[in-house]
Amino acid sequence: FNADLENGRQSHADEISLENRNLTPWESWLLDKEKKARNELQRKFAEELKQEEERQKEQQRKEIKKTLAEENHKEWVRKKQDLERKVKEEKLEKELQEKASEEQKRIRAQEKNQAKYREWLQKKKEEEQERKKKEQEQEENSKAEQLEKKEKAKKMFEEWLEQAKIKPRPTLHSYGYVNGKLTGLWCKMNWVVHLSTSRDKSFYTGLLLMPITVSPTDTVWVVKATPSFLII
Repeated sequence: FNADLENGRQSHADEISLENRNLTPWESWLLDKEKKARNELQRKFAEELKQEEERQKEQQRKEIKKTLAEENHKEWVRKKQDLERKVKEEKLEKELQEKASEEQKRIRAQEKNQAKYREWLQKKKEEEQERKKKEQEQEENSKAEQLEKKEKAKKMFEEWLEQAKIKPRPTLHSYGYVNGKLTGLWCKMNWVVHLSTSRDKSFYTGLLLMPITVSPTDTVWVVKATPSFLII
């Protein structure tokens, strides 16, 4: 385009030079025709140049628009990815918080159950200790009562034995016989003492006895306080 424009300018200069000369009508017509042709050519060149410039500008606008569109798309993609990542992180954080909360609830429930179990176990231990303590107290009380009864019986027997030594012997009809041997006597005491052979020193007290069968090898004293018989 620049070369054509330069040629047009050179032709225009030549025309001016020719106009300054004396021309015939035919030469003037020919020159005028040539001048119009050049003007038309210049107009076309200018129009084409303008179109080319417009085309280039349009191309630039398209390139810019495309670039902007690409940048906008990239920005949109970036924002979308950021949003998705944020949503994912929030979801993950929420899940972790829920899991942590559930774990805390489970731990608290477990600790509560363990505390209840320890409390129950301690209560059972205390109940067991109390039961053993009561059993021991009962056993000790029972032993003490038995010992007291034994001591009391022994004392009463010794008192009776001392009294028996100083009392006069009863008449013959007060004694009892079994198989021709002396087996017992009548008295007013209501305590029973069983004396076996001289090797056996055991005795029983406080038992009301009915009539019994006596072995010939035993020596039995029977005291009659009521119509029933008491062994002493």
